[in-house]
Amino acid sequence: MVYRGVDLENIERFRVHRGSLGAGDHELIGVASRLVYDKAVDHALRAFALVSDRRPWLNLEVIGSGEEEVALRKLAANLNLSERMTFAGQLSHEETLAAVARYSVLVMPSLSVNEFYPNIMKEAMALRVPCVAYDLPGIRAFSISGGEVCLVKPGRIEQLAQRIFDILEDEE
Repeated sequence: MVYRGVDLENIERFRVHRGSLGAGDHELIGVASRLVYDKAVDHALRAFALVSDRRPWLNLEVIGSGEEEVALRKLAANLNLSERMTFAGQLSHEETLAAVARYSVLVMPSLSVNEFYPNIMKEAMALRVPCVAYDLPGIRAFSISGGEVCLVKPGRIEQLAQRIFDILEDEE
């Protein structure tokens, strides 16, 4: 089976050199996904709440739209995250690449067994943005290929949060 690749020439123009980021940009993690149940974006919000207790300057950006958006906004409010996160909505491919390039971590909490080599993770890796994801068969190959992908047992929100925290600590 041949999987779709990414346009490295196009991605190169979005790459951000970590040393050139301002303090406000440096502490941004993100999710880029359809906002549907099996993508488990709520797990990213819950993990962010745990990490942000230890890193109050951290912000979260959620790119995407879908049927779970209203519920996710309510969850963000219930977790007192609304001031520290942004729902960016559906962005163009170019806008998404520019956003992901600024992230310290891309979070991919999908629980879908149909997740195979997601383009957003390939693009994040090409941008040298570390990824934290649930350990699913179609995602596991990323960690084997030597990319900066940390895998967590599916559904383990505390472990998801700890991996995000570890990556942020390692950047310092």
